[in-house]
Amino acid sequence: MGSYRPTAGLREIINEKKSAFLIAGILMVVFAGGYLFYTQRPQPRPKGDKAFYTVDDGQTWFIDSIYKTPPFEHDGKTAVRAMVYSFDSGRQQFCPLVEQYTPEMKKSLDDAIAEADRDGRPLSSISLFNSPETADGIEVKPSGPSHAWVRRSDLPEAANIFGSIKAPDGSAVDFVIP
Repeated sequence: MGSYRPTAGLREIINEKKSAFLIAGILMVVFAGGYLFYTQRPQPRPKGDKAFYTVDDGQTWFIDSIYKTPPFEHDGKTAVRAMVYSFDSGRQQFCPLVEQYTPEMKKSLDDAIAEADRDGRPLSSISLFNSPETADGIEVKPSGPSHAWVRRSDLPEAANIFGSIKAPDGSAVDFVIP
């Protein structure tokens, strides 16, 4: 191994320490690839098979299969998905918004569920649940009866709904997965 010379050029330094520069280059490529994979992959559905639903615009909620396609009937009332958040270090929960599928997306998902049932496949195998096209078939609104439904893909309306999520006491919030 050569000694370091202050007048040595970059090329000479690289030639003297080829293995160190090769390892550094490989690590940079691996890191860049991992970063791209992590940031560009579709958002996964939460682990587990449960979700929150509500029949009273988010005042109360219940847990059922994540593969339900809201709106659906529950105890004689129309249920939609409740997006539940916690605050106060997880001690308190609230539902600032609700969501449902458009009639067209609901039909597509219900058809896919029926086909999976006929074929004996698990519902988790239905790729439509994770498809980017499904996001355009979801409507959201703030909790409460006086709000209108907005497609989740409609900007800036939907962004305003998601951007307005704040705990009643103004503290930080966390999304709750049942």
